[in-house]
Amino acid sequence: MVQVETALVKHPGVLAAAVVGIPHERLNEVVAAVIRLQDKWQWEENMSEGDTGSKMLSPNECWGSSQEQIISIHKLQMHCQQLGVSR
Repeated sequence: MVQVETALVKHPGVLAAAVVGIPHERLNEVVAAVIRLQDKWQWEENMSEGDTGSKMLSPNECWGSSQEQIISIHKLQMHCQQLGVSR
């Protein structure tokens, strides 16, 4: 869990993160995170139906441009994958 927290706070839009394991029937445990955004960053729900999240994002897409500063679950998942701490 510490590796995921460390990866999350490395994202420029994340001020703080707390990660816990939640019991799951099939997987035994899944990771859940609570994050606090940096000032001037906005949360965006951008996963549409049928979006598998398999597209690799560029650093600007993961972090948002200096003008956008938008963050989402998909961008954070890709950020963690690029740091090697997520499937």
